[in-house]
Amino acid sequence: MLVRQAEALDENRIVHFKKGKQLGAGYYIVEISSNSSSLFVAAYDVESSESFLITLPEKRANELMQEFSSSYELMADSLQVMNKRLYLLNPKYLAQQKAQEEMAGAQNQELGATEPLEAEEPEHMAATPEEGLGETEEVNEDEGPVEEAKGDPLDL
Repeated sequence: MLVRQAEALDENRIVHFKKGKQLGAGYYIVEISSNSSSLFVAAYDVESSESFLITLPEKRANELMQEFSSSYELMADSLQVMNKRLYLLNPKYLAQQKAQEEMAGAQNQELGATEPLEAEEPEHMAATPEEGLGETEEVNEDEGPVEEAKGDPLDL
């Protein structure tokens, strides 16, 4: 795999993918193209004249396309610019990393946060005993126990 500046690409190449993407700290135009012997993955910095190019021989390109399920979009999503170099990251690693980030995000959400209750509460919010949740009693402090809640449970 050859990594270099993307200044002189084959004029006869076929462009498969071209889209702006955030890669690392910068925003780049990502282009994935090919000719009869190679696949080219280029990233052009929109704020400077800097560009990066990964050239993959046909055999290696075919292997990588299988890794990326023949998706140029997935391949582009796997690109990263670090230390002035363009890297194509393993899609399995990225999927694993994304799953870990989503789990961490879910754990960081506030648990048990609720909206303030309205002044009026429903007369009963209990499930019926037939549903296996047991019997419930409402207690009004002024009047003592109230009859067991009957009927269908409320849909909340």
